Amino acid sequence: MDGPNCPSVDGPISSVGVKDSAASFGTSLDGRALERTRRLSILEGAAWSVMYGFGDSYLAPFALLLRAGNRAMAFLGTAPLVIGAVAQMAGAALTERWGRRKALLVATTAAQAVVWQLLFWVPFLFRDRAVGATLLLGSVLAWLGSFGSPAWTSWMGDVTQPEQRGRFFAVRNSVLTIVTLAAMLSAAALASFWRAYGRPWVGFGCLFTIAALARAVSSWLLSRHIEPPLRRDPDAYFSFWDFLRRLPRSNFARFSLAVAMMNGAVNVAGPFFSVYMLRDLGWSYWQFTLNTIVFLVAQFVIYRWWGAICDRHGARVVVKATSLVLPILPLLWASITDFWGLMAAQALSGFTWSGFNLATTNFIYDAVTPPKRARVVSYHGLLNAVFTLAGANLLGATLADLVPGEFQLGLWHVRLTSSLPVVFVASAILRALAAAFMLPRFREVRPVEKIRTLELLWRFGRGEPILYAGQELMHRFPLRPRREEPPAAPPPL
Repeated sequence: MDGPNCPSVDGPISSVGVKDSAASFGTSLDGRALERTRRLSILEGAAWSVMYGFGDSYLAPFALLLRAGNRAMAFLGTAPLVIGAVAQMAGAALTERWGRRKALLVATTAAQAVVWQLLFWVPFLFRDRAVGATLLLGSVLAWLGSFGSPAWTSWMGDVTQPEQRGRFFAVRNSVLTIVTLAAMLSAAALASFWRAYGRPWVGFGCLFTIAALARAVSSWLLSRHIEPPLRRDPDAYFSFWDFLRRLPRSNFARFSLAVAMMNGAVNVAGPFFSVYMLRDLGWSYWQFTLNTIVFLVAQFVIYRWWGAICDRHGARVVVKATSLVLPILPLLWASITDFWGLMAAQALSGFTWSGFNLATTNFIYDAVTPPKRARVVSYHGLLNAVFTLAGANLLGATLADLVPGEFQLGLWHVRLTSSLPVVFVASAILRALAAAFMLPRFREVRPVEKIRTLELLWRFGRGEPILYAGQELMHRFPLRPRREEPPAAPPPL
């Protein structure tokens, strides 16, 4: 990508402003049609949340029921990401060639619904190879889910305006969180009921059937979306090798590498938290589910605050601030075994990851021009998947298998519940190194109001997000008639 025939993935700031938004389609689509699509997108996301709550969140417990080992669990948590990343590249190429994003997404989501129904029959059709068949179908689900991801990202970028994206995705994520909570509570009740009666297979059959129905509804809702014409640029193509070659100079490529390094460090421990809770700590399905619910509630409480911060101060500062907190999280898991103590750790995790994930998504929309967006998302996903696979399978699974749960450390005799706390500590160290590498590597791409990272962390630490959420709640349910609109962004305390 050194010469003029190798386009950059970083368009000028003006190219990702209003001209890249839904406003550019004003001549062909009115605002009401775009608003209707945004509302349908929230409903479609809610259907996805039902699928996630009944399906994805119970893939790991299902594999454990089939007696999957550490390597299988690491594969289940990470190999589908690499498969999904390859699917994203194929999906990006098809999106650019075909130009029909709606048809692609309707087909892949419908196929996902079928695979969820098939998953229940694995133990009965493949008694001797049930774990392998589960991993295979999990990979197929990842392929189908990721194949349409570039098309969806490109589509949503066309129906949202840059100055409102932070709030839109914050609202959408909040709704998804509420629905996911309800779905996971219902799933826990179903799974626990049938487990108590000695029929866990029936419970998983109910869960995966509901997941299949929810994905079918998601497919129908996508078919009701309005699709703006896909703008194509013959010069927008560039290969993954071109993308890698620009790492020393491309702002977005440096951002993508930094995020990939963090995700690799995170997933040294990521696939093993479910194993640690269910196997080592002996938690029930209710405790396992409550742990996830605390994480989701924490995200819900703080999403809008992070969205307002991104809109006002930019995505980069949020990525930097949350990256300083991420190394602390696995240390808490390594040192705490008390259930309620780990609930508090999960709350902090939800607060932090909501900001990191929202900011990285917004940065992609801000930094990449629309014609390149689908392809860039696929390359970004592949880079992240490679680091994730290396972190979980090459390092995390190796440590989990080789490190003893009991050893001598100088004068101290250390006895752990298993080898997994050591894996958590290793993840914390690598997260700190990734944060040190990533913080200075990329820049903000649009004009924003500057704020120092430590100042943002101070506002975060003193509880401003909670106060902001309380103010929003009071505004929505006022004790007296409203006289003014809520603040556009969190006011400084």
